[in-house]
Amino acid sequence: MAACERAVIALRCNESERLELEVDVMTVAMEIAIGVADTSAAVFGCRAREHDLRLGLEQRLRKLATLAPSISERIRLVDRANAVRPRTWT
Repeated sequence: MAACERAVIALRCNESERLELEVDVMTVAMEIAIGVADTSAAVFGCRAREHDLRLGLEQRLRKLATLAPSISERIRLVDRANAVRPRTWT
């Protein structure tokens, strides 16, 4: 994952493209992290634990939604952010 993170950081792209790449890398990292108790690794500043990666994904998807070119795309991204959001029991 660290190599993927470095590659994304090194790319010259606009904010929306960078966020999309971060979402892709973090989605894979989250799939790997499911069921792993704890790790000291990090992905784009988020600890490589399912809960922390879900928070990071949600944040990035909501940011992408603010940059979306259409209302339908914005709604799709917000729905995706809501789906990935970690569960809270309050």
